[in-house]
Amino acid sequence: MKKMKIIKNLAFGLLGLGVASATIPFVVSCGSEDNDDSYVGNGNHDSDNNHEDLSIYSKNYQSSLEGYVKEMGSEFTKGNIKYKIEIVDSRYVVKAVGIISKTDPIVFLDSQSLDKPILEGYNYSLGDYKIYLDEIGDNFVNLGNSLEELNFGDQSNNFAIPNSVYKIGRSAFSNLGLKKIIIPDSVVRIGRWAFGNSGLTSVSIPNSITEIADGTFGSCTNLTSVSLPNTLKTIGDRAFDFCKSLTSITIPNSVEEIGWEAFARCFNLTQVNFGNSVKTINSSAFRYCSDLTSITIPNSVEEIGAGAFGDCTGLTQVNLGNSVKTVRGSAFENCTALTQVNLGNSVQTIEYEAFMNCSLLRTITIPDSVREIQYAAFKDCINLISITFPNQRIEFPFREFADPILENTRVVEVTINKQCKVSPNTFDNKNASGGKIRVNYYKS
Repeated sequence: MKKMKIIKNLAFGLLGLGVASATIPFVVSCGSEDNDDSYVGNGNHDSDNNHEDLSIYSKNYQSSLEGYVKEMGSEFTKGNIKYKIEIVDSRYVVKAVGIISKTDPIVFLDSQSLDKPILEGYNYSLGDYKIYLDEIGDNFVNLGNSLEELNFGDQSNNFAIPNSVYKIGRSAFSNLGLKKIIIPDSVVRIGRWAFGNSGLTSVSIPNSITEIADGTFGSCTNLTSVSLPNTLKTIGDRAFDFCKSLTSITIPNSVEEIGWEAFARCFNLTQVNFGNSVKTINSSAFRYCSDLTSITIPNSVEEIGAGAFGDCTGLTQVNLGNSVKTVRGSAFENCTALTQVNLGNSVQTIEYEAFMNCSLLRTITIPDSVREIQYAAFKDCINLISITFPNQRIEFPFREFADPILENTRVVEVTINKQCKVSPNTFDNKNASGGKIRVNYYKS
């Protein structure tokens, strides 16, 4: 007598844009009661790490699977969506690759059951089969700006990703009038610009996500609310760039890096709460956030990138944590409302033009930790009347044709250590009042 044994299924994953998982029960072969080589495969997965390598299955199994694909076709449609079955990294994946028309609603699955398979039936060699969506492919909806013509199956333009999806591809839902997206915790990867320039008003990132890719929510100009998970490690370049309706953001304690222009041009951003694990704030991360008034950098941060807070014209107060070693060039350039700066006690280098044109800044104290101040660091701080240097050796590197560090300020004299390495043009300038800066030296 013959029997069929059930084993763990081969999950179908869509690689392009992270769609739900696809599971198929397969009859590999039939044998006697004593033959353990006969079984039906049936399973699911929670992440792409759970996909089984096809090499562990028998040749009979793989040939049966190939027969299935041949019979069903590598491409098929259901409703308004076109699907494709591909072999990627030695595994089969089911991917939603596009929509057929923009007049029919986009519905992946039965709205009452998000984990319902997109295809199910019976095949004489495979037995019962069920296919779930693994990935939503790159550029899944590619309709330009035809926002009003697209129907997400919900009059309010809310949309739920099926909970079998584990990848959402690059630009999958960009340039759409999508207002709300529900991302299940089955999703482990979201591609670059996946929701860029869409109509989203709020978004909650599930705990399964550890990285927000470059531009994922860039130019979502209606976005007002963002919830980031405590599993997040990295916020990518331009991830929330030009989200001009965003008013506050809380960076979880798990985040270690904030990318280039990650929150640049968020013009209405008034509050940023940094977690206690951020190490690097990259270049222009918060540039042009003109409504930001106060920033406190946690002690975990070691570097403030070039232009990180440049052109934050409403910024009045800056407090650097005690682990910051480098303030990169133009980090606070053109912060024209800045009146108070606390540099902490670990800063070693203040780079070129770091505080240039902070026109309301009147006094600044350089901490004992500083070893180098580069050209034009405080240029055009036209109301700066006092700068206090520590009685320590500081290098002021020479750069030909570069402006002095106090060019066009109201400082009339400075006192420095005799061992300071002063270049020919470090203080060789007239202040804003037309007088020459006088250089004094500490007595001991």
